[in-house]
Amino acid sequence: MTYVRATGSFELIIRLAALKEKSIDLPSLMAALENNEVMGQNSTLILFGPMFGEDSLNTFISRLQALGLSYVDDFIDLNVYIPDWLEIAVDCKEGEIAAGS
Repeated sequence: MTYVRATGSFELIIRLAALKEKSIDLPSLMAALENNEVMGQNSTLILFGPMFGEDSLNTFISRLQALGLSYVDDFIDLNVYIPDWLEIAVDCKEGEIAAGS
């Protein structure tokens, strides 16, 4: 497992398997997210952010849903205060990797 560091600042975390399952290519995803910066990626997840506030985040969530992605099943948002002394890293559960492959 290779974890991706999360900042917790209005981020979107998307399962790469969901993109493949729903035939969503990277250019379409990037267009929906207005070419927002990729904050991290591994073989199972891609993280975008920060989204600069709740209104922006909600706009991007709506766009992902319009592409056919389902909130929670395919992507989540992460907005939580993380103190300087703490680091959070994310990855898909082992069973989810096999299901998406």
